Amino acid sequence: MIGSSVVNWDDILSDSYLEQWEAWVTSLKGLETLRIPRMYTTVSFATATLREIHIFSDASKEAIGAVAYLKLSDGNSTEISFVMGKAKVAPSTGHTIPV
Repeated sequence: MIGSSVVNWDDILSDSYLEQWEAWVTSLKGLETLRIPRMYTTVSFATATLREIHIFSDASKEAIGAVAYLKLSDGNSTEISFVMGKAKVAPSTGHTIPV
């Protein structure tokens, strides 16, 4: 296995390691069709009487962030779940608006 031996970054791989590497790279093509469904709430999206997405964002000179939540209600219960969040360091050069 490639990960269990000492190979420097710039070393040329031996034929056996190269075959293993190429087989692994080829196997990655199968991931293109991989789908992992995510359940956001126990309330069914199809039967929900209320569907809302709430997005919050903020920024400063140091950082930028945003988060999204999904709110579903079916009349009996309401659930709110995290959908995604993103944060990054603000650009040091700033942005300009073209005239």
